Amino acid sequence: MKIILRNTSAILKETQRTESKLTDEATRLIETLKISIDNGNSLYESVHEYVMDEISRKKATRKLEEESSIQISQTVSFLSELSDQSTTILKNLSSISETNLQGENR
Repeated sequence: MKIILRNTSAILKETQRTESKLTDEATRLIETLKISIDNGNSLYESVHEYVMDEISRKKATRKLEEESSIQISQTVSFLSELSDQSTTILKNLSSISETNLQGENR
């Protein structure tokens, strides 16, 4: 009977030790998983922030291109009008000058 009691006691102690080790291992595993989840969440946030920044930069670039295009078109139009006006003024001055020269030669 003592032998059976000793064997049962030994089995119980081993079972308790095994359960304790398994519990410790499970706890470490859970902590590792928590850290992994936190790292994954952090990585996701970083990637999401990067993507949102890229979208914002692309929108700003498109807006700048559109505004620049409008400004360039307006500038070209203004320069064209200025050129036309300059040509007209030069023709008028030339005509006035010829008229004055002809008047002096008479």
